[in-house]
Amino acid sequence: MSKGVLELPLQYIVAIIIAFLAVSAISLAFYKTWKKYKIEEAKTEIHKIINEGTIMASQAEEGTKKSLEINLGKEVNFVEIGENYIKIVMKWRENIFLSSNVKFRCEKIIYPGKKILNLELKKEDGEKYVEIQIEG
Repeated sequence: MSKGVLELPLQYIVAIIIAFLAVSAISLAFYKTWKKYKIEEAKTEIHKIINEGTIMASQAEEGTKKSLEINLGKEVNFVEIGENYIKIVMKWRENIFLSSNVKFRCEKIIYPGKKILNLELKKEDGEKYVEIQIEG
């Protein structure tokens, strides 16, 4: 009789441990999926800049100006625009690099929230680039 008394609590403990592991695995999968979704959201906003800059550089005249609204989610720490790359830094310190055939110049860091970007096509030493000014 003592064997049955000890087996039942042990079976409960094993069942609880297995349930805990299953819930943990599902939670981890959900968190990773959420992070990927937030990264894709940020990349979509940044691709607006790259696409508009590409159109300007290939079709527009020097001095052409265009305003562009982007909305970076609060999961983005900041966005840095380099000459031919854009770096997105997420709150969890993951860095995403996007490249561009268009050269950009932007002296400021872009922080989360709605921003109006003023893009202007300029030319220096025979080479076109898009200068970006940030409002708001």
